[in-house]
Amino acid sequence: MLVSIHFIVHNVIVVFGIFINITSIFIILRKTPTALKEYSVLLLNTAITELFSVNNHLLVDGRLFYSSSIAICISNGPCRFVSDTFCAILTAVMNVVMVHCTGLVALSFWYRQVLFFYHYKNLFIMISDFISTRTQY
Repeated sequence: MLVSIHFIVHNVIVVFGIFINITSIFIILRKTPTALKEYSVLLLNTAITELFSVNNHLLVDGRLFYSSSIAICISNGPCRFVSDTFCAILTAVMNVVMVHCTGLVALSFWYRQVLFFYHYKNLFIMISDFISTRTQY
């Protein structure tokens, strides 16, 4: 059997993603300082959700084909040995989980911005005053 470049690249990326997410979960559970406990819940949720998504991606190994008005996903992974319905369910779950992860990352950036602005509010005021005085002609 001839192994394609897609198969090798896909599996390397997915295994790397699984490793990174397991490492992140371990670090979050074991090494989080007490000051970041609240934020670590958000990071832990993101890492677990991403791990779930990457595992689904490994099972589905979907290839997308586009037509003028449709997108078709053909499963090429181990899920095809179970059934087509199983592959369809995994693909749907994977897509929902990826959207969920994107929302969690956006929430994470917002949370960091709020904390940064709360702690450095005077710095932002000083910078905005400096910029506004320099841009006046």
